[in-house]
Amino acid sequence: QEAQEFLHTCSEAAELAQDFAGLDKPQERSLIAMLLPDNGSARASRLIVDVGRYIQSCGVPVPKTYLAIHQMGFLVIEDLGDTRLIDLIEQAGLRNVMDIYRAAIEYLVRMQFPSAEVPRDCTAYSYSFSADRFLWELNRFTELFSRIVLKRKLSQSEQSIIDRDFRAICSEMMSQELLFTHRDYHSRNLMIKNGRPCVIDFQDARLGPILYDVASLIFDPYVALGRDDQQELFDHYFSLLVARSRNDLRRLCLLYTSPSPRDLSTS
Repeated sequence: QEAQEFLHTCSEAAELAQDFAGLDKPQERSLIAMLLPDNGSARASRLIVDVGRYIQSCGVPVPKTYLAIHQMGFLVIEDLGDTRLIDLIEQAGLRNVMDIYRAAIEYLVRMQFPSAEVPRDCTAYSYSFSADRFLWELNRFTELFSRIVLKRKLSQSEQSIIDRDFRAICSEMMSQELLFTHRDYHSRNLMIKNGRPCVIDFQDARLGPILYDVASLIFDPYVALGRDDQQELFDHYFSLLVARSRNDLRRLCLLYTSPSPRDLSTS
């Protein structure tokens, strides 16, 4: 009933038959009503609110939540508009959005290394990226690459070499300190509002390898960043780590040679 009353004050024309309905609240503030799928909707609703609160406490903009009825899987959140980073690139050109990319890198570091005042009670801190899951994503890339690109099965010797190298990469990554990881950090999940990026689609966040998100952004499957642009952004990321006395992490550069396996799997 609370949700129905709120919807009525927002717009009599709102239709909950759709998963997403754009609503115009009084004072000309545009909102989005979200009705999540029944299966796991209460959990997903809580994750959106909880992880969003953590990210915002790190000084990173996310859609503001105005109403959450978890048992219904119903949320009313801020409408950030229709312009994603990928859309802005198409409109303005890649070289004109590098400041947005640098801001996204800075946001990432804030989320990974929050200040002492930021509480660590976020749900994402109770889930960790496992070695098995990471290896699954690497193997998923191999499967798709062989089927779609090579159009043949890998030979036994080829598969053996790949398995050996993937296990080594997985072992190296999982031996590092696990940090907050968005898990889908790229141009389609960065909305542009008032000239700055805002982070969305963060409900799958968990603790994971430090370079997972920065690789997802720099080796974006939806945007062909040039090598020089990739290097510039990666250098900016490491300069921020050094500023936080994390220059020991430079040894992770070996992982820079490979994109995020999840992104490769969606390319």
